[in-house]
Amino acid sequence: MSKITIAIKTASCFIFLIISTFNLSAKTPEFADLNQVERRSFELLNRAAQNFMQDFITTAADRAKANDNHKLAQRVRMLVDQRKSTPVVRQEFDIPAYDVLNSVAVLAPNLPSNKSWQAISSSDFSALYGDGCNFASGACNTPFAKKMQNLLPALQRASSFQQLSQINRTVNKAITYRDDIKAFGKSDYWATPAELALRGAGDCEDFAIAKYWALRALGYDQSQLQLIVLKDTRRNLYHAVLAVHVGGNTFILDNLSNNIAEQSAFPNYMPIFSFVADVAYIHGRSKPNTAKVQLVASN
Repeated sequence: MSKITIAIKTASCFIFLIISTFNLSAKTPEFADLNQVERRSFELLNRAAQNFMQDFITTAADRAKANDNHKLAQRVRMLVDQRKSTPVVRQEFDIPAYDVLNSVAVLAPNLPSNKSWQAISSSDFSALYGDGCNFASGACNTPFAKKMQNLLPALQRASSFQQLSQINRTVNKAITYRDDIKAFGKSDYWATPAELALRGAGDCEDFAIAKYWALRALGYDQSQLQLIVLKDTRRNLYHAVLAVHVGGNTFILDNLSNNIAEQSAFPNYMPIFSFVADVAYIHGRSKPNTAKVQLVASN
């Protein structure tokens, strides 16, 4: 996933959040209407938004200067400078249990990436993984599709752990990592599983989407699957993974490892935004994750 593309799109996402957070204070009627839990969530997100935007401005500005693209840096700073004059937008606080990776989630119906996600999630691509595959593009007969079609029947009676492990490992091995410019000729492109099968290559969110539809084909409900775009603070880059909520646990399926792991194994992963079914969320960091790392090896 292109760093500069994700950075720009992330800025747009956080402008949405900043409209709410920087203008909503204890003196406004909107804040007075919130209960104690909602106020705490707001305060955490307000702090996270400020910290993230400060980090984004620095990295984006430095990168822009390095590329002699001063207009980008100026635009980012202008957007932040204008925040005080932006009208207050009332935020909804109906937050379900999708506060993954030590974050706080807030509904974000106007997220810029909504269109990309809707194009992926609104059509049924689970057929690619079954015997009845009939995509006219020829995706059904690709090496990737054949591997998945052979794998899924064997997993029907397997445990959830085995299903997640095998799907994570198989997709990782069957697909070659390639950024969107090289794979699809665009700076940012969310490929459908059929497109990914035809190319045989994609970037991190394409891996996550392929795993999403493989699990849907196995019968997992869409409410159990969460596509997360995040920042890896250890490597200082942007990334995407699939979180699976099953049996009271949240497992992370990552193209960087063939082993699945519970979410506590990733203190360096800072969620930015995510999608569950047709709902989008923006995330703020609640507190440093000091949990002991526990990797779960796949079989």
